[in-house]
Amino acid sequence: DRISLTDAHIDASGRHGGGLIRIGGDYRGQHQGSDAIATAPTTIVDADSILSADAILTGNGGSSIVWADDTTQFNGSISATGGSAGGDGGFAEVSGKKTLSFTGSIDVRAEIGDQGNILLDPENLVITDGLPPNNTAQTDYLSSATVENLFANVSLEASNDIVIEDLSDDVLLFSIGTNVTFTADSDNDGSGSFTMNVGDTLRAEQGDVTITGAGITTGVIDTS
Repeated sequence: DRISLTDAHIDASGRHGGGLIRIGGDYRGQHQGSDAIATAPTTIVDADSILSADAILTGNGGSSIVWADDTTQFNGSISATGGSAGGDGGFAEVSGKKTLSFTGSIDVRAEIGDQGNILLDPENLVITDGLPPNNTAQTDYLSSATVENLFANVSLEASNDIVIEDLSDDVLLFSIGTNVTFTADSDNDGSGSFTMNVGDTLRAEQGDVTITGAGITTGVIDTS
């Protein structure tokens, strides 16, 4: 009923491509094909734990998936980088179907190649300035600094609502070339909106911004 990683190092790196790590479940908790794995209600990864699926020399970074059917607490680090001599960054998902606490770090960059992709997927998501308050049973908080330090193409999804609270500097700034996707109402039940302060700006220089939801209220979107 619970998977806990404490001071653990799980390494699926390879000289010519990264491998696959699955902790608590598969991609989005799906059960697929003959290699389907069971899902855990609770998954905990502490701050001293490292998941590595790097391509060391050539090739693409691998995939690291951390999932729970109920609650995921992730304080560790994930690395799925592209090869130093060529290759794209990999994929990382950290999701809790109901509750997600995320204070860790993810690196899916590439020195020579395209950066990878990150997916964070709780039930309700609030992005806030400074230190976020404690998560509730229904709502998960991410600090704006944590979101801005996700150096990859970023997908933030919620089965219900995504809210970006009023930002003190008026900007949620992503790294150059980052594609950003906000998906509210990801389960398509018609209940879930994206909301931000109309005076704030989402800035993704030279990137794409995609926003979907049953209702959408945005401020400025700047990809120049």
